[in-house]
Amino acid sequence: MMRHLIFNALGFIAIGLPGLLLGQSPESFNHLTVGVGAGFTTRTGAVASDIDNGGNFELNSGHFFDRHFGITAEAVAAAVRKRLG
Repeated sequence: MMRHLIFNALGFIAIGLPGLLLGQSPESFNHLTVGVGAGFTTRTGAVASDIDNGGNFELNSGHFFDRHFGITAEAVAAAVRKRLG
């Protein structure tokens, strides 16, 4: 439990803190936002013998009207195959 807590704290310090500090620039403001993501899913647990490995892919885009309000849209494709036999 303590190891998990330390790992999460270090992850926040390494990834989250610079984003909070550097992402607050008052001079620049971009109305457009875009994102891409992908993931891999492995089989585990009681269903490991019934399914194959899978994955997902995500695209998103949006428009911010001001610094606090915006709208985004996402397209997600995910796949996990059931084993035959």
